[in-house]
Amino acid sequence: KYFQGRATKYDDDIRKAGQGYLGQEYHSYLEQAQMWFKLAQHQDHRESLYEYGMTLANGRDKSMIAMGQGCIARSAGMGYAEAQVQLGIYLRYGSNNFAVDRPDALYNFTEAAQLDHPRALAELADMYANGLGTPVDKNKAFECSIRSAEAGYPDGQFNLSKCYAEGTGVEQNEALAVEWLAKSAEQFHPKAMFILAHAITSGETTAF
Repeated sequence: KYFQGRATKYDDDIRKAGQGYLGQEYHSYLEQAQMWFKLAQHQDHRESLYEYGMTLANGRDKSMIAMGQGCIARSAGMGYAEAQVQLGIYLRYGSNNFAVDRPDALYNFTEAAQLDHPRALAELADMYANGLGTPVDKNKAFECSIRSAEAGYPDGQFNLSKCYAEGTGVEQNEALAVEWLAKSAEQFHPKAMFILAHAITSGETTAF
């Protein structure tokens, strides 16, 4: 994690300097992080198994993507919430290694949501609201949205705004819809920013 953090800081510094090239130092940090994650995952350390899987799944060597996604699935099976969410993403949308399986995606998101993982809650909210892998349940959609939103997750805040705007699992409330939309937009959620900007310029809201 130390070397992973150094790579992230190096990436941030490059972006702040307005340069787009990530040199050998950056890749060296990532390679060292991957080496240590690999050593730990051999002993079934679930966090390292997930991190090693992510480095492979998102790395430059495309031949290792399937192996990386397999590591993530193993970590998810060991109850690691981050891995359960990532596996849920693969199963919901499909990936190199996984066909779309929405009920199984729902299961993995539900497992992670029990640990209050904000992205898992946001994904569940959307699936319940639209009947993906499960019957439509507006009350559960609202419940998951508010838990994710209150944790500060922008997708959750956007979903909660939609719940208040459309009356999904809760009485319609335009003021709260705009309030949560603004919170999401403040975190640069693209759809929230667009909808809020349109509402302001068209005079649909006078909250700003």
